Amino acid sequence: MNEGLQVDMAILDFAKAFDKVPHRRLAEKMSYYGICNNTLSWVSSFLRGRLQQVVIDGESSNLSHVTSGVPQGTVLGPTLFLLFINDIASNISSALRLFADDCVIYTPINSPEDHLALQKDLNTLVDWSNTWQMQFNIEKCAVMKISTKRKTSHFDYKMEGMSLEIVKNHPYLGVEIQEKLKYNLHIDNITSKASRVLGFLKRNLRHCPRSVKERAYQTLVRPKLEYCSTIWSPQQKTQAKQIEQIQRNAARFVLSKPYNCQNPSSVTLMIQQLNWPSLEQRRQYSDLVLMFKVVHKLVAVPSTILPVSSVRHNRKFIPYHCRINAYQHAFFPRVIGHWNRLPDQVLQLDSLDSFKEALQSIVGV
Repeated sequence: MNEGLQVDMAILDFAKAFDKVPHRRLAEKMSYYGICNNTLSWVSSFLRGRLQQVVIDGESSNLSHVTSGVPQGTVLGPTLFLLFINDIASNISSALRLFADDCVIYTPINSPEDHLALQKDLNTLVDWSNTWQMQFNIEKCAVMKISTKRKTSHFDYKMEGMSLEIVKNHPYLGVEIQEKLKYNLHIDNITSKASRVLGFLKRNLRHCPRSVKERAYQTLVRPKLEYCSTIWSPQQKTQAKQIEQIQRNAARFVLSKPYNCQNPSSVTLMIQQLNWPSLEQRRQYSDLVLMFKVVHKLVAVPSTILPVSSVRHNRKFIPYHCRINAYQHAFFPRVIGHWNRLPDQVLQLDSLDSFKEALQSIVGV
């Protein structure tokens, strides 16, 4: 987007992915990866001989054998699923991102041939799903054209002969992605959900001690306002205030001081009394902790997108040149300024725990 390009992204949905894994085909893949002999026999025994039934209002269905799928809720289940789906990216030219059964595939569009290349990759994915009996729920698959252009290049992408819906926004891994990579819709969603949960707590915990109310807010409400904030951190002050307002309402609830128009009390003083950092401070703390993990290779960030080190200081980085707001508020361009302003003695720390401890006093969390 910063270079004026259009990127077409297909957001794909598997139909009952964990339940569809065929046991014999899974055993073939495990053998191919070198998992054989006693280990393979043990896993096969783990999957075989399972029965299931449905119970509704005390009435039970007949028992039936489970002939496919990996047991959900088990430690081994997700690992077996990952082994089964691991080769889905074979023979794909576009970028493909996979988290369990959540899959996106995308490519920059510079010419009509790029559309055709993405369509070819979608056909390859369909062939893979048919070969390995993992069908896509095509009605829930969608295409998004990510660009700041007024006029974008159009192509009718299809899977199994069905056209994919073109959308302006779509959820992916709990974040509402928009075609211009703004996150106002996501912020509206999370503040609405957090407000509803806070209202539930107000109705049901109004007579509880302060400690119970505070724990309920920190456990059930605040995480909704912070999940994946390194991705969608507010681009506008109004959005930041919108999020902070939930915490301000929570402070009144915890201290049992509802709003009184005749004798208004200071919510700022309430938050200070509770010793709560602002949610903006907490987001900045999360940003810098993730940056530390990137710098020290504690997370799998591709080296091609790492920031360029400063000549004078190998722990500081050259700021990004941003032509558009969406890029300016993306993770690296947004965080590098805060990172470079950290004291040298903090940047020299190599322990994550030591860095977090030093950072808490700097950021105020």
